[in-house]
Amino acid sequence: MKVKAIAAVGIVAGLVTLAGCASPPPIEFNPQQVSIAREKIDVELRNIAVRTAPEEKQTGNGVNWHHIENGIGDQFLVSSTGTGVPITRQWEVALDSALSESLMFTDNPEQRVSLVVEVKEIDYSGLATVSMEVFANYRLMDRRTGKNLYVQDIRSLGEARAGEAFIGAVRSRIAFVRAVRANIEAFLASLEEQAPQVRQLAQRERVVKTMPTTAVD
Repeated sequence: MKVKAIAAVGIVAGLVTLAGCASPPPIEFNPQQVSIAREKIDVELRNIAVRTAPEEKQTGNGVNWHHIENGIGDQFLVSSTGTGVPITRQWEVALDSALSESLMFTDNPEQRVSLVVEVKEIDYSGLATVSMEVFANYRLMDRRTGKNLYVQDIRSLGEARAGEAFIGAVRSRIAFVRAVRANIEAFLASLEEQAPQVRQLAQRERVVKTMPTTAVD
């Protein structure tokens, strides 16, 4: 009975401590600084979709959103409680904002593309210092032909030290936000670096679209 009483007191004390702490930082994946791209891609980005990769494409420990959301604090749950905005949707919004700021894509109604992001792995470790690792695949696809103009796997890391937050769940949240933000930043850098090749592939798809079809007798 005494052990149970002590445990109960410990749980209550933990809840009181959690309630008395300042509000945790919001999930804000937007890169803090986005430079205007020097390399442009003459296609119109029509839509962005971030989703969980199929199980056969996942790596390592895969993606368990319920586990992740519990790791960043029960009071922040999104998909497992059916409330709030799903993490994947917030990722989409951050990507859209960053790409709009970069001015990398043009308004070209003659050729439209979709950006598909598949999250392949999210892993975290540590107690005092929490490390979050995010692994995602980015694919830019011509909406008319279905051909890929850009495909890249990107792995990123985010960390939060003990001095940044007393509660482990808050440190996990900070580390997760940093990992996703770093993933987006790495994608922007990779896409601009490969912009010449993307433009070339896009041009080929435009040629394919405009080629006349040969009538068959």
